Amino acid sequence: MIFGPMSECFVAGKDSSQLLLGLNLTESMAEPDNMETITFERKQKEENKQPVHSHLPRHAEVIEPIEKPAGARKIGEEITEILEYAPGALIVRRIVRPKYLLPKEDNKDSRIIIADLPILPIPKGIAGPELLTHIILSKYLDHLPIYHQSQKCKRQSFEIEESAMVDWIHQCCDLLAPVYETLKESVLKCKYLESDETPIPVQTKNKPGLHTKGTCGFIEL
Repeated sequence: MIFGPMSECFVAGKDSSQLLLGLNLTESMAEPDNMETITFERKQKEENKQPVHSHLPRHAEVIEPIEKPAGARKIGEEITEILEYAPGALIVRRIVRPKYLLPKEDNKDSRIIIADLPILPIPKGIAGPELLTHIILSKYLDHLPIYHQSQKCKRQSFEIEESAMVDWIHQCCDLLAPVYETLKESVLKCKYLESDETPIPVQTKNKPGLHTKGTCGFIEL
């Protein structure tokens, strides 16, 4: 009323036709004489005793009283469970392959034997299959761009360059090519397909810095 348009603005004292709010406010708020007080009882709700996400691992934290006299006997404990988040952490998978020297009588081609290195997605690369899976799912399932993943790694005290992640994804795409061809063959055998052709901007090598119109290519069987 005060800060509205001038034609609708309320200015006390200038317009006697305006209502004087709060004039008899105390009288209107008085309780009537025919009021009565009603009381009732209800059962108190039981506390939820179910554990918080029982399938998650537990990290116990014991807090002892600050002043605990000698000879105090423990009679129980109170347990409070709080849901927390621990950021993902990288680990180094250290593969140790002992070398053995054969005795002279067993010498054929070589006197030194060693176990074969396990097959890795990227030969002679430092990225393991679990790390590659995490990067790919974060990009294509969680829609987290590569540069965001690289910045997230830096905040967690380890650094992975964007160019390295992009190169890893390209090499994984080559590994998944047989799966793609098999899926494509299975899809094309269907009698009816639905495609989502929502346009999206796509960057190409022919036009650096510019975008062309593309489609997400989602198909429903």
